Amino acid sequence: MFAVKVKNRIIVAILVGAACGYLSWAAQSSGGLLSRPGGDFLFALVAASDLRAGQDPYGRPTGPQWTPYPLPAALFALPFSYLPLSIAGGLFFGLSCGLLTFCVTKEGYGRLWMFLSTPFWFCLFWAQWSPLIMAAAFIPALMPVVLIKPHIALPVVLTHPSRIGIYCCIAVGVLSLIVYPRWPFVWLSQLGQYQRFFPVSVARGSGVAFGIAALAREGCATVIAGVPVAAETLLRFFRPLAYSQKLEGSLNNGRLVFWGVDMEDVSPADGII
Repeated sequence: MFAVKVKNRIIVAILVGAACGYLSWAAQSSGGLLSRPGGDFLFALVAASDLRAGQDPYGRPTGPQWTPYPLPAALFALPFSYLPLSIAGGLFFGLSCGLLTFCVTKEGYGRLWMFLSTPFWFCLFWAQWSPLIMAAAFIPALMPVVLIKPHIALPVVLTHPSRIGIYCCIAVGVLSLIVYPRWPFVWLSQLGQYQRFFPVSVARGSGVAFGIAALAREGCATVIAGVPVAAETLLRFFRPLAYSQKLEGSLNNGRLVFWGVDMEDVSPADGII
């Protein structure tokens, strides 16, 4: 590994973020691959628009294709809610990828292979939160993302705790309760139609993950094991672990693992600069 100049990391982050944002926007736009502009960011955008209009962000009909998020998602999406849905989704995803790129290039460019993984392209098409969740392992101020996607972000937050991150989570949580005191109860009451299952029982995903965790003996093992326990499938979401330099393989003495980046030495205390 080698230290990369901050200036170069910023340039690469801008290029990667712009490319990812554009492709995500194109996938969500009219005639693109998706029929739902905004992708996975859609509920947050709609809820943020409802908040701005003084309406109940949980007042819309729910269903298997419309599951509400915790209220912090709407607070996060407020700046994006002034834009058209597809542009907002693309901008959100591009910024998330730009931040992640800056974080993972501190010691070289090898981890950028993760942007070629199949799960990442799933995330790109659907403008998902996973790149931002992974960036939270490097940037403590992003830890409140666990309040938005607890079933995905919890393994990252638990394995990379920080005092700043905890304070930020408390601040965002308190702010959300001030805005809408009853939202946790309303949100929980609307989760009945959420499509879910217990991933530990799925050998295709959890079995492989636990096998790697048992054999790797590395810091990333706990995160690999925690992901399938927390989330419903290894393929749908871009795992906050995508390029493992410690596992046996090739590609710069590392191996491209489609659900996993080696986060052994990632610590908020180390900083991203």
